[in-house]
Amino acid sequence: MLAKILVVEDDKSISDLITLHLKKNDFEYLVVHNGEDALSHLDNFMPDFIILDWMIPGLSGLEVLRRIRNKQEYKNLPILMLTAKNSEQDKIISFESGLDDYITKPFLPSELIARVKAILKRTSQLNQDQDNLIFNEIKINIAVSYTHLRAHETREDLVC
Repeated sequence: MLAKILVVEDDKSISDLITLHLKKNDFEYLVVHNGEDALSHLDNFMPDFIILDWMIPGLSGLEVLRRIRNKQEYKNLPILMLTAKNSEQDKIISFESGLDDYITKPFLPSELIARVKAILKRTSQLNQDQDNLIFNEIKINIAVSYTHLRAHETREDLVC
């Protein structure tokens, strides 16, 4: 499996189309149909990416986006809005609220998958870069070095 995708879409035909293409590309996915369910499944499903419709029952997709961005543990979770709302102002509000990408309906499933993959690749690289300390030609993986250092300290404590 490449990644876990939370799909928030109330139209069953659209969610079926999305999941068909996610499945063909080896993504694990969970579909929910309203904003409240999207928020309640975050901690259980722990998605790597969210595809979010704006016009869903209950909380709007924009409100779901804002609430997710207010949670420290999900500040960097990639979110793509897939919606029929296509005004410039809607797009600006979404990006100002922390959205990563925006696709208007109707859409090409192949483009959706390509964007999901591109964003996941970029965010994966960013996460890897955060674990590295780079100075000129020297690159040190801090996470591995820290783990090794802690293991070494523990062994020394046992020897003493």
